[in-house]
Amino acid sequence: MNSTYHLDTKRLLLLPLDRSDIIELLKGSRSKLKGYDLHPEWPDEGLMDALPVAANDLLDDPESLIWHPWVMVKKEKWTIVGDAGFKGAPDPEGVVRIGYSVVPSERRKGFAREALIALLSLASRIEDVVKVQAQVSPGNTASVKVLRGLGFEHTGRSGDVLIFEKLSVSGQNGGGQGEDRLPAKTERLHRDGWIYMGH
Repeated sequence: MNSTYHLDTKRLLLLPLDRSDIIELLKGSRSKLKGYDLHPEWPDEGLMDALPVAANDLLDDPESLIWHPWVMVKKEKWTIVGDAGFKGAPDPEGVVRIGYSVVPSERRKGFAREALIALLSLASRIEDVVKVQAQVSPGNTASVKVLRGLGFEHTGRSGDVLIFEKLSVSGQNGGGQGEDRLPAKTERLHRDGWIYMGH
């Protein structure tokens, strides 16, 4: 495995995209990514629109790797079937924004929920994360159901999208002073059941 970090769930392997991965995707490459095949329906337009910002952020701060898109590798066929991740590091108020997408033929199988649980577990162990926010179009009832099932609450809307928010461990515990909390810019993630160092 050639990624520093990975998140290992029952059916998925989540790997963060580094800048070289992003550049290849922006070039339209369909070759293997991190050694895994790309599903014919991946990536989608939403991810492609977000990649230039992630590439610039990673150029300025390579340590921000975990705060950008992660690919979902389906273990059954070792194929990338979607992506999930953060839209940048926490803002000054401790809010981090999350997004996700699964290819149409693999939806309604619980992959988005599985990936979000892993990413929320990661965010809950990092200092300065008080709240996780997601934005969903009103007609996307499947995503709304996933978010509500994970404890997100509808807190408003921004233009044409609904805003859902969930307090992180730091928000629930008054600042996250627990000994298992990690610095926001960490080069090592502890073994804790969800988060592993790459081999």
